[in-house]
Amino acid sequence: MTAWLVLLPWLLTPLPVPNAGLEEAAANGAAPAGWQITFPDGAQHVWDSTVAHGGQRSLRVSAADAAKLAPNVAAWRCSLPAPGVGEWVLSLWVRGQDLPAGGMVRVRPLNAANEPLGNFGFPTARGTFEWRRQHCRFTLSAETQTIELVLGLQKATGTVWFDDLALHSAASAAEVVGRAEFSPAEALPVKSEQRLSVTWTAGSDGLQPGGSLLIEAPSWREQRNWYQVRELQATCSRAGARLTLQRGRLQNQTWPPAWVGGLASLTLAADSVALRHGDRVTVAWTITTATVLTEGASFEVSVAASADAPANLVGRHRWELAGGPAVRLNVTATPTPLPGAPARVSIAAFDALDNPAAAFSGKVTLSLEGGPSPRPTAVGISPADQGRVRLITQFAQPGIYRVTARCGEVAGRSHPIWVSAANQQGIWFGDLHVHGEASADAVGPQRYTHVYARDCLGLDFAAISDHAALGPPWEPWQRTKQANNAARDVPFYDTINGYELSFRNGHKNVYFPDDDPPFLSGTNTKLLWQQLGGREALTIPHTPNTDSGTALNAQGEKVWTTMDWAPRNEQYQRVVELVQVRSSYEQDARDPSLRVTQGGFKASVQDALAQGHTLGFIGSTDTHDGLPGSKQGWAAVVAPRLERRALWEALRDRHCYATSGARILLRMTLNEAVMGRELTLPRTTPREVRCEVVGTAPLQRIDLIRDGQVLTSASPEGEAATFRAFDDTPLTARRYYYLRVLQRDSQMAWSSPVWVTPRG
Repeated sequence: MTAWLVLLPWLLTPLPVPNAGLEEAAANGAAPAGWQITFPDGAQHVWDSTVAHGGQRSLRVSAADAAKLAPNVAAWRCSLPAPGVGEWVLSLWVRGQDLPAGGMVRVRPLNAANEPLGNFGFPTARGTFEWRRQHCRFTLSAETQTIELVLGLQKATGTVWFDDLALHSAASAAEVVGRAEFSPAEALPVKSEQRLSVTWTAGSDGLQPGGSLLIEAPSWREQRNWYQVRELQATCSRAGARLTLQRGRLQNQTWPPAWVGGLASLTLAADSVALRHGDRVTVAWTITTATVLTEGASFEVSVAASADAPANLVGRHRWELAGGPAVRLNVTATPTPLPGAPARVSIAAFDALDNPAAAFSGKVTLSLEGGPSPRPTAVGISPADQGRVRLITQFAQPGIYRVTARCGEVAGRSHPIWVSAANQQGIWFGDLHVHGEASADAVGPQRYTHVYARDCLGLDFAAISDHAALGPPWEPWQRTKQANNAARDVPFYDTINGYELSFRNGHKNVYFPDDDPPFLSGTNTKLLWQQLGGREALTIPHTPNTDSGTALNAQGEKVWTTMDWAPRNEQYQRVVELVQVRSSYEQDARDPSLRVTQGGFKASVQDALAQGHTLGFIGSTDTHDGLPGSKQGWAAVVAPRLERRALWEALRDRHCYATSGARILLRMTLNEAVMGRELTLPRTTPREVRCEVVGTAPLQRIDLIRDGQVLTSASPEGEAATFRAFDDTPLTARRYYYLRVLQRDSQMAWSSPVWVTPRG
């Protein structure tokens, strides 16, 4: 009988942990069978025959200099077949000596191609302690073929031992550490007061005096004001048990903000009676749910069976949020279809808080402004449609149209649909800067991101571009590519692969035109460009003219500073994200009427242009709730077709513009050169700027900007206008020109510049 089966008699059948007791030797006799080492400088790996929990041997990792390990992992590793889909628990015994940061236990699921599908990390206790049993809970998907166990140290000193491993189902583990049941079971309405509770039923470990229960929210965004615990109460079934209930506190000076002591902790007094198998503790609290559908409420419950025991996860639950009743229909369409060509029309119901109203159903009638009745003239939305529908139609003649949809009192009117001449390129709207669950400071499942962008908001393209760690391998990158690539299967929609690198002196998103690009990072902008090594990519800066304010890193420095515009690279840095959820960064001086609410650091887009950078403009939201297009900042791309390669090439060529979040249609030329181009002209040649604008609301003003100053303006009437302006001053130096469009509803658009260099 193996050691781990003796130690854990509640396991009825052994599961495939190779050499779980660490007694069997490999062929070379120097290591336990089935285990290998990762051995960076400064660490020692020992198959220890002097210290053991059960049997005669254990695994030991020790290090004296943490700096020599960073960012490496000094660990023993073992790979084994995945036991199946669902929640599993790795149990093992851990001992520590002089561990300022604790030891490290990781479980890494891998797919058939040996690509990581996740990275579950479980730190051990700090300091010096004798053998303790630790339970590490993780989830495996159907894609998981193998799992890798990683035991050791990362960026830490001291010595840690591991022994007697066991792998078992979460249900089996509950018999030892207990189980948690959450109430209520159903989804919660958005923006509502809710009374929640969790009941922990003790397992065979029970709860000894000094032991505790800890309630935490695993995501930063789920720890914001509406999820802070209120009206906290606890009850216990064991007579004589004395429990102390304490709320945690939010540490705002860290990034992301973190809770100290969890959201709430419940500690059994040192002189209390112990809790035994089957005893029940219920903790109840009140929250106000979020207003955004993807920001559901997630909570985890961990138990430390005694004062010196590690905390083991015993249950987690996510309360999904449900949208309210429909109050409007969001009607969108292909922005610039060709005459007689197939075009998309999408209809989606939204509630009063701008969440998709999935419960909506009914018969929707359609009408067309600017032309004959559309085909079809009505469409049904069934309960199975989740409140949304897409249909294909066509517009026979050039013109400007709008589609209106109505179902009883619920109605909506589309943006302008500009059916242009056959030789015009299309204008496509999307969001290239979207964070979700793969970013540590964001929420929103990747499976829903493109559904929302495509079917609810009616965007033409989007990119999941989550935060990346500064150094490969970045494991969520594989999942991100899979999500972006899978969404391409639906007509009239496409995606681009990208991720964000948050350097201290400037944030950049990296975008590729291909399906399976590598993860490349460097530790600064110049090293990133070197790593790219000539491959096709774009590095697009954002938030250039701001810093992290009071958010500090572990060294007490600002988490990020303003953009360093000194490095230049005409191959990779060809576009800038001018506007996003935080602000427009067009100019340095703050001006809320121009949406410039951050600035004053002399690192704005106009400052970069003045330094000689040749940058096209886009907007994107930088949303952290997984919902593309739901915040300020959209990208408009002028391309011959809606396809990944064509979109990426148009961005590379700067055939793009930024909007604040509206489908403002804009075409601009300077001496027949389209936006984003560079011209060389004789010094005395006049420059003629022409543009056509079709707004989503009445226009207020069109500004022609030359070298950061307004050269001339126009105040057109109505929602559509043409604009024409001349500059006949002699060219004495390189100049740039772009257009800024303001609507009366405060929505805006900014064309990419055209650059003119004097000849001779």
